[in-house]
Amino acid sequence: MGKSLMKNSIYNILYKVVTALYPLFAVTYVSHILLAEKMGMVSYAQNIVSYFAVIAALGIPTYGIREIAVRSNNKNKRSQVFWELFIINFISTTISIVIYLVLIFSVNRFLENKILYEIAGLQIFFNYLNVDWFYQGMEEYKYISLRSIIVKLVSLIALPLTIHSQDDYLWYAMIYCLAIGGNNIFNIIRIRKYICKPRKKIRVIKHLKSIAILLMVSIAVEIYAMIDTTMLGIFCDDQTVGCYSNAMKLTRMVNTMAAAIGAVLFPRLSVIFNNNDKREFNELVNKGIKIMLVIAFPAAVGMIVCSHSIITIFFGNSFAESVPILKILALMIPVVVCNTLLGGQVLVTTNQEDKYVITVIIASAVNVILNALFIPKFGATSAAIASLISEIIDIILYLYFARKYVK
Repeated sequence: MGKSLMKNSIYNILYKVVTALYPLFAVTYVSHILLAEKMGMVSYAQNIVSYFAVIAALGIPTYGIREIAVRSNNKNKRSQVFWELFIINFISTTISIVIYLVLIFSVNRFLENKILYEIAGLQIFFNYLNVDWFYQGMEEYKYISLRSIIVKLVSLIALPLTIHSQDDYLWYAMIYCLAIGGNNIFNIIRIRKYICKPRKKIRVIKHLKSIAILLMVSIAVEIYAMIDTTMLGIFCDDQTVGCYSNAMKLTRMVNTMAAAIGAVLFPRLSVIFNNNDKREFNELVNKGIKIMLVIAFPAAVGMIVCSHSIITIFFGNSFAESVPILKILALMIPVVVCNTLLGGQVLVTTNQEDKYVITVIIASAVNVILNALFIPKFGATSAAIASLISEIIDIILYLYFARKYVK
């Protein structure tokens, strides 16, 4: 591939920084107005929608990057794959929307705040236009970063114009969804530059096996990432959910920025593995891990030491419960960034999706069991500890499964 890894890394870091900082700036402003209870309501609605968004996307975001990357130099071949995956995505999104609507109109908890769940559900609708995987497979990180900056800036400007009191929590949910939808609209408008009409008959069945496996991965990862918030919503009040969600947003911001290097490596690793160059594959993975840890370790220490000041400055005194949660979650940062590369990149690239699924299912099961046992007694702090233990289990299994390719 002719594109520079260094330039792609810079653009992707910029993209990830914007993606990570947007919710931080948004939540910082909104938290001081909506306070913990309303923030918890919106966070829980977004949490529920996330499960359906994953089902709508199937495993296409990961599978699509790999398939486009190995065909990036052939317009006809990449166009064929694009249209086949786009059709699959259209069908799965339609099914997810129908199931989601049935859920929110049949469960009393959701009916009580029906408008909030309808607005949050727009995130699923915008998945019809989700073709980010195509641009990542083409390594178009310059476009991805510039597009994201424009959309996020517009969204940030909209926040102070629409949110002035606790009653404006619906506007926050709406702007959050439009920030996602804006990216997807840009993608579809620009896609004609890279694809043409399919030259062969559309065949979607050949993709279903790999997509099904990656769907299992996506569902397992999503359950693993979101189950703590879901269970807190079941066992605790909205304020506790809000405090936990905000602390998690801070650590995910750092994780996203540190893992930006790994995300850039995925298309390149797919090509290298396809060329059967194990030495270069190993060197690239090791280089990525070293760079990510240089960011992750200082960030984790800084968040632990300054946790009280960080929470107070960003979210206000109503989120004091977030301080001990943030200290625990910060310990996860170095582990999470390594897991992102070893699992989401290395195992998927080397066609070990089944081992990826096994690892995430085991970690998720441990997380659910620990949450069920301790959240009713100890609340959000126990959910953070359960997440940390699960991440440690993840990295042990990833290192074991990746040992053939990564020394």
